[in-house]
Amino acid sequence: MEKFHGLYEKGLYEIAEDLSGSKLNNKDITPIRLIDRNWGIYHYIALWVSIIICVMSYMTTSRMIAQGMSWWQALLTVLLANVIVLIPMVLNSHSGAKYGLSSPVLLRASFGVYGARLPVLIRACVACLWFGIQSWINAYVLYYIIISVIPKLDNSPQIGIIGINYIGLLCYLVVLFLCLIVIKGRIRLLRHILAISAPILILLMVVFLILIHKSAGDWGAIIKKKSTFTNTADFFRVFFPHFFTMIAYWLPLSINISDYTRYAKTQRDHILGQSFGLPITMALFAFSGIAITSSTFAIFSRYVWNPAEIFGGFQNPIIIVLGIIGVLISGVTTNTAVNLVAGGIAFSSLMPKRISFRGGALITAIIGTLILPWRIYAGFTEYVYSWLVAYSAVLTPILGIMLCDYFFIRGSTLNPVDLYDAKGAYRYKNGVNSRAIIALFVGILPSLPEILLKMNFFSGLAIASFLNSFYPYSFFIGFCLSLGVYYFLMLPEKRVETQ
Repeated sequence: MEKFHGLYEKGLYEIAEDLSGSKLNNKDITPIRLIDRNWGIYHYIALWVSIIICVMSYMTTSRMIAQGMSWWQALLTVLLANVIVLIPMVLNSHSGAKYGLSSPVLLRASFGVYGARLPVLIRACVACLWFGIQSWINAYVLYYIIISVIPKLDNSPQIGIIGINYIGLLCYLVVLFLCLIVIKGRIRLLRHILAISAPILILLMVVFLILIHKSAGDWGAIIKKKSTFTNTADFFRVFFPHFFTMIAYWLPLSINISDYTRYAKTQRDHILGQSFGLPITMALFAFSGIAITSSTFAIFSRYVWNPAEIFGGFQNPIIIVLGIIGVLISGVTTNTAVNLVAGGIAFSSLMPKRISFRGGALITAIIGTLILPWRIYAGFTEYVYSWLVAYSAVLTPILGIMLCDYFFIRGSTLNPVDLYDAKGAYRYKNGVNSRAIIALFVGILPSLPEILLKMNFFSGLAIASFLNSFYPYSFFIGFCLSLGVYYFLMLPEKRVETQ
């Protein structure tokens, strides 16, 4: 039985109370009214298409071909990983859609109205770092395309301590500027841009595939290509790192997926939209990446998985123009939808009366640029196996706590009014639920030695090899630990609520 008064429609709720006076609220994190919940199935498909079709997704998939997998082995690896990701993604979408609430507000239920600032701050920091790195990855591909056409631009002078030349900086600023334009219109503008960009990205991919086919001459080689592994052990040495990397890449997004599902017309809309948009789109895009990478052997006499090198290897003006358009669209939609939205809402919730959503997004972009991401990004391998896995290992314990609290402790029932009340049901002790903090640190703890190893601690010790092999799976261990510890610590409160 719900503990508040409001409107009810198709399993969705709208509270009747006026929350404008709450110091924990502003217009960007306030519950979405039923009349404003206008995202249907197509919008969630478009969201995932626009997020998935990006440089990082392509590089992750294509690299499996370059390392010896056959086309069907790579495709099944991608499909299996994303079906697994879909489960917590849809589960953590439920509360946002039901109550029209964003992720930082929902975190108040488990961590407390003030304790939620810790996981929100962690998510905001990750958004800043990831925004900068993702912007640079797209800017680098754009830069590589430009210098392949005008090689002398590669000799432009470096800019002092910034550590990048003028053309590289210009490419980064172009990506940054386009992202800020999109976010200036808040979620409403982003919704329209995603709806338009999704079919454009699909069309560009199809056209690029056709052009690659003309250059390669025979796509039969894709189907005929066999695995180069001599035994099962060799296969799994490639399979497991890539399988867990793909899960680690998308799983943390489920923490703030309610930033979008709070706009859902019904639970069915976001469930079906995400079910089609995530695993199916990823599988289709993966096949495109596989086809392109397989075709590169006929063109370059080796498998080329880096899109910057592929674009740079062609002098076809059509491919170059399509590459620039595709990189810019995918870079802007992915980075805005994943990082600027998360960072904007996170920073806004930390100081609701002082920071708006757009102000939070601007803070995210500024910090993401000031870290000089081109210095952090040392290459794809380092990015995936150091930064990507590290942030996932820190974030997934938060996801475990959220899912445990909503489904196992509260039976998918919240009092949304009290999420904005410092003296309400989620005040715990001084607004902080210490049990959630403990569960979070327990979940993160197993990952710390591996993270320190990647920072060159323990590198000379015998244990380094073990930690290195353990590292790709640390996010899964952290998720299970935080969920289990939180459930155990919250059992007394669960018994009270059920009485």
